[in-house]
Amino acid sequence: TARVLTEDGWMDSGDLAYLADGELYITGRLKDCIIKSGRNINPQDVEETAAEVIGVRRGCTAAFGTKDTFTGTEQLVIAAETRSNIPEELRRIESEIIKQVDGILGIPPDKVVLVAPQSIPKTSSGKIRRNETRSLYESGKLKKEIDHTNNKVIKKYK
Repeated sequence: TARVLTEDGWMDSGDLAYLADGELYITGRLKDCIIKSGRNINPQDVEETAAEVIGVRRGCTAAFGTKDTFTGTEQLVIAAETRSNIPEELRRIESEIIKQVDGILGIPPDKVVLVAPQSIPKTSSGKIRRNETRSLYESGKLKKEIDHTNNKVIKKYK
């Protein structure tokens, strides 16, 4: 507990919030914040935008940052579940996510990963587990591949 106490005795919960008209609004968690090109990006905003794209399963998107070892900054990655296994439709969904996110942030995501339903881990209460999703992505275990010969979805784990 000593790590979360400030010098003046307050507890730093890691929550991000703002005050408006005497009301406190919780907007997210500091540990989930993505820093890209010197900007702080709220993953919930990115996830909501990606979820609006037709073909993306609502409530089944995860936005997170992953270290770009070449530049030393974070890459913005979006994982989104879809039931589609048609290559043209997958390309359209990916393109639309990039376009929509670029529209709200002014910068496109570095990577969009479309995955099969039930691929993005959630808590027992249904919240997205971003850190676990990031770990799966970084280990190469979060992906959906399409067998183009018969348009069959294949989940591959390394």
